[in-house]
Amino acid sequence: LLIDSQGLPYTVLVAEPGGAAGTPPRARAFWCPECGRSFAYLSYLQRHSITHSPLKPHVCRACGKAFKRTSHLERHRFTHAGRKPLGCPLCPRRFRDSGELAQHQRVHTGERPFPCPQCPLRFGERNTLQRHLRRKHP
Repeated sequence: LLIDSQGLPYTVLVAEPGGAAGTPPRARAFWCPECGRSFAYLSYLQRHSITHSPLKPHVCRACGKAFKRTSHLERHRFTHAGRKPLGCPLCPRRFRDSGELAQHQRVHTGERPFPCPQCPLRFGERNTLQRHLRRKHP
């Protein structure tokens, strides 16, 4: 177990040598000790590790709500301004950012990009898949 410069824990799985001559070694994997997710780059693991930290250093001046990421605070600020600049082309709903719009459009398309690794079910949102895994495949 290693500790990064922000005091957050992480582990590292070092690359194994390749098999036959001329084959590349297996990609390095950086594993989160909290949830087991793996990442191709240490910087991705460090960015992810914020999700497990109790710290919420980004505070809204208008209401005092705190966030782990600057981007989440910036998105939250739209709630005070009542700003939802992006409209769905298929219905009257409006959204604060392109990610919310893209997620909403799955309602219209029926897309379910998150498959359960243990059964045939698929989900439209990652958090719904995670809830399914906790409840059905503990």
